[in-house]
Amino acid sequence: MDNEKMQVNFAPGQTSAELVIREVGNENPYKLPIKEPLNLQVNGVITCIYAFLEKRWGTEQIDKEHTHILVDRENLIVTLVTNENDERTTQTIVGSIQLSRQFTGFHINDGKLWKPVQLGDFFRLNRSYFETKEKNMELVNLLKSFSAKVQTTIKKEFSDNGSVTDNYEKAVDSNLPPSFEINVPIFKGAEPEKLSIETIAHVEGNMALLTLISADAECIIEESRDKIINTELDKIRKLCPEIPIMEV
Repeated sequence: MDNEKMQVNFAPGQTSAELVIREVGNENPYKLPIKEPLNLQVNGVITCIYAFLEKRWGTEQIDKEHTHILVDRENLIVTLVTNENDERTTQTIVGSIQLSRQFTGFHINDGKLWKPVQLGDFFRLNRSYFETKEKNMELVNLLKSFSAKVQTTIKKEFSDNGSVTDNYEKAVDSNLPPSFEINVPIFKGAEPEKLSIETIAHVEGNMALLTLISADAECIIEESRDKIINTELDKIRKLCPEIPIMEV
């Protein structure tokens, strides 16, 4: 420790005190420790990979020679991995085709059973997705006063070999229209689609439950999967031709 002059001031009335001097090393005790960089992991919609590359490609953050893309069409996932040989700086961006909140909220084609009154309340709260307010309220009122007629037919068929077959048929005729239309986006970030929805009644004892199905929605989902993925891959190939794209 170098010799330095030091002046100590005592409080009024104090004549002595203990002074403790601690000497530290050359390192600054207030300097923050060096830490490893954090890995980046992002899970988003299918367009997030292109959005990431658009801003980061060509910067020091990405090693062009150690970057690749994996395409899993079965699970509707595309994965970008940068700096693949360095665990400290690896970046993983996962883009997936996701159904929209609005579409999943209607539980179309997923087998959910609705009580008519419950479905009517749901339609009332989601009136904005219907063609008009009047059509929405008409459907809500029909659900609130839902009625169904069940016709049951039992047939016995006898074969020459002596076997007997019972045929049990049940037909449900309700006051609901055969179908109605809504406008909702099927995929996150996509434009709304006009979908024709059918209500199917299921009778359990003295209670009738309803499910919503749409052949339109099923066709759009099946036909759009490859189209959406290929559109994003084409954009990436044009922006970053150096990146190998591999199907898995």
